[in-house]
Amino acid sequence: MAAIDREFQLTLQAAYREATSRRHAYLTVEHLLYALCFDEVGIDTLRACGAPIEKLKRELERYFEENMEAEPGSEPVEVQQTLAFHRVVEAAVHHMHNAEKETVDAGDVLAAVFQEPDCGAVAILRRMGVSRIDVLRYISHGIRKSDVP
Repeated sequence: MAAIDREFQLTLQAAYREATSRRHAYLTVEHLLYALCFDEVGIDTLRACGAPIEKLKRELERYFEENMEAEPGSEPVEVQQTLAFHRVVEAAVHHMHNAEKETVDAGDVLAAVFQEPDCGAVAILRRMGVSRIDVLRYISHGIRKSDVP
């Protein structure tokens, strides 16, 4: 298994906590994207790709409200990863290997999110004007969207 850097480990834990606190039965790509909105590297990468962070958070919160049901009751919710969530983490690790990097970081995860074209996270990112090419330009070459003519 690849080395997952401490920041990414904290992001994964934050995504899990978010799903748990909202009483969602499934840990989704949207929870992961939401957690990236609180991660230093995630925020920098998202901003570099043209995403307004506060608006992105609001859109994701609305997505949770409108598309995901909270589990009833008061006992702890057993949260399970969706297949898409698992594939994004796997794709991020694969991306890290291809880039010959030592650890997975938020940029690798964002690039991987776009490999799940049918998920709400991708639709929200696209509405914010963020594309996979924006992410790849930034994480590979440091080119911010504002630098592109």
